[in-house]
Amino acid sequence: MRGIEPARTMPAHNHLSSRIQRRGQQLLSQQCWLWGQDVKRAEGNLLIAFGFERLRPPEGTSGSTQYTLHISNDFHVRLWGFGVYFGGDQGIYVNRYEFVARTAGFKEGWQGADYMSSLPRSRELHLLAQAAGWIAAYESWVIKAVGLAYRKRALQGWKESACRVADIPAVWQHLSRDIHVQSRKPPHAQRAILSDQRHSAHFPYTKSSWPVARNPRGSLGFALISQPVSSKSLPQSLHWK
Repeated sequence: MRGIEPARTMPAHNHLSSRIQRRGQQLLSQQCWLWGQDVKRAEGNLLIAFGFERLRPPEGTSGSTQYTLHISNDFHVRLWGFGVYFGGDQGIYVNRYEFVARTAGFKEGWQGADYMSSLPRSRELHLLAQAAGWIAAYESWVIKAVGLAYRKRALQGWKESACRVADIPAVWQHLSRDIHVQSRKPPHAQRAILSDQRHSAHFPYTKSSWPVARNPRGSLGFALISQPVSSKSLPQSLHWK
């Protein structure tokens, strides 16, 4: 499997629009709820079934259980009730309440919300777009593996639905596309990445089979400011077990 290519340093030509950021925040907050339901699924933890490894907070520490998927030896997805990490040894962290990419490093061991939300903002959008594409692939897998009826039940307790349940994979793909367009990547690079993401929606990708997009070059700065969310302010239901 080919890994993520190093990003070229480019000047920031634009900012992530407030519309995209609001949409991303709505979707990611909902998605963290859905992942939490997948963890609590009576028939078995879907994150574990997908290939994630579980790590609970250290004894005496309050916080969310951490789930890590090693897509390859040098590329990882990490989930908590408060956000997501996506990348290699260096990647991005995105808090569910901000949808702002922060520069983060992948570390062994448990990582908490307070530390992750204090990280500096990232100038890269390519990983943010790829993360949205990966979520689309995961949601397609859920529907294929356990059915649309399960996903509908999982969303029943969420009062701020961002879209119809059947549309969740497509809406994440559209968000990924919008972020790529926002980043003003070369047309051939956009086509290649979007082609990978359209392909990814049809297969149940796991840690051994998910293809990393081949053209993740480009960077862009963020201008929108919002306060990081402390793990202490999270409702107890968002601390995954």
